[in-house]
Amino acid sequence: MVARSTVAWAAALIACAGCGGGSDGPGVVITVTSPARVDASVYQGSPAPSVVIAGRISGDVGALDGEVLYLLAVVTHDFLFDGAPSAHLDSDGRGGNLQLSGRTPLGDVATHTGTIRLRACLDVACQRELQVVNGEIPYRIQVKRGLSFQTAEPLLSTAFGTAPDPVTVAVVLPEDLVAWRVVPPGYRQEGYVKAERVPDGSAAVVVSARELMLPGSVTQPISVSAETASGTTLTRTLMVTYSTSASSLPFAFQRPSVEFTVASDSAFLTGEVPSDALLPGGDSDRFNYVGTTYAWPPEAASNPRRNQWLYPYHFWVVASPRSATTSYPAEFRAQNCYTRFDTTLMTNVTDCLPPGHYTATVHYRYSPAGGAAVEVSHPITLDVTP
Repeated sequence: MVARSTVAWAAALIACAGCGGGSDGPGVVITVTSPARVDASVYQGSPAPSVVIAGRISGDVGALDGEVLYLLAVVTHDFLFDGAPSAHLDSDGRGGNLQLSGRTPLGDVATHTGTIRLRACLDVACQRELQVVNGEIPYRIQVKRGLSFQTAEPLLSTAFGTAPDPVTVAVVLPEDLVAWRVVPPGYRQEGYVKAERVPDGSAAVVVSARELMLPGSVTQPISVSAETASGTTLTRTLMVTYSTSASSLPFAFQRPSVEFTVASDSAFLTGEVPSDALLPGGDSDRFNYVGTTYAWPPEAASNPRRNQWLYPYHFWVVASPRSATTSYPAEFRAQNCYTRFDTTLMTNVTDCLPPGHYTATVHYRYSPAGGAAVEVSHPITLDVTP
């Protein structure tokens, strides 16, 4: 808030329970027009609310030509607001505002009661001070229980070829909770880790591995959101580390098994499910696809699709030697209905698998250098629901 465009200005925020100062400046008065007080509540982990102090200048404004006007916000609790407030001048040069930005995050549940005192000075030491009317602004900021985790960075740890034990993380929920949920990312971005609410309905999430991985370590974010009665959505991120150490196993599947569940009238392919053979030794020439065998319920014995529902992607036969790699690629999709042209009826008809449990066993052969070949089976299931 400065009188004219020829007046330079600066702003600062300081902590002081009762700072003094002179009033030897020219006959210029600044009147604070808003706010009269500040009452607000925020959640833990959120910033204090921003405060905009607006005012108008009156008196012998011309006496400020060539001066620097220092606007100081003297606050009881310096941790509530950022130490670099911003000042803005109205277009008529006779008013403006000082904006205090709330700090983040606020920690403990508490109520902070104090005062924001606006001071306007013509020198850094505030020896020449202008009169400020309504410059004492009381505040009451309540920090309510927010959304947080009792374990900030859970660890999933295992040896190659085995899944890590799940980890349960307690969630601290806001006091005026309406609903909360785990926020999963998109399918192709799910990564190695998944999180779900515990089945018993308590305030906790279970973090587990979505798939196996080669020796190494990854850190993946998992988000939890909570809706409050005040209409606020709180979101917090849990950083989960998944670590796999080396073992004596020469290979393992990314997913030890693949399961599909579809409705009986679904005519669409399922999404792709990757299930690579992981090869820590980096030699895919020793791993080859051999074939697939199927089994079906009695109701599907005469159905032509009983052994055609699986759509795999993998190598059949590749010339040796192949380039060394740490995985043998394999992806699977399933479909239980398909449309064909019936030459008797001269129209398109749709054939679907009857409800039941279908299995496919994908056969591979692992041939270690200097050792006997090992036959490897990878189970795939399809459950068709009524």
